[in-house]
Amino acid sequence: MKGYIEGVGFRESTTAVMTMVVTEQKDRLFTGYMVFPLLSGKTRTEGFAGVIARDGKTLHLVEYTTGYDDGTIVSANEIELMNADDSEPAMLGIDTLKRSQ
Repeated sequence: MKGYIEGVGFRESTTAVMTMVVTEQKDRLFTGYMVFPLLSGKTRTEGFAGVIARDGKTLHLVEYTTGYDDGTIVSANEIELMNADDSEPAMLGIDTLKRSQ
C-alpha cells in the first residue's frame, strides 16, 4: 500500500494488509466489501460495487461511504487498485491485491 493523505503526507506500508471480498458477480458487475487497516491499528469495513470494462482488464469501483477506485487486472491472481477519496482529509492510494486462495 502506498498513498498520500492531506495534512499527513506520503505513506507506505509493506506490512498492512487490505482484504477485498467479492460476494456476488453477474457478468461484468460485482459487489462485495473491503477491509482496510487504519493508522490506529484497527480496521474499517466498507462495501463496494464494481464493473469490469469491456477490455477485461480495467476495473471501476465505487465505495458505498466514500471514494472511488480504478484498477487493472494484472493477472488471474493479482489486481492493482488506485483509490481517490475527496472527503476530509483527502487521500490517494495505490494497492496491490493478490488472491489468497
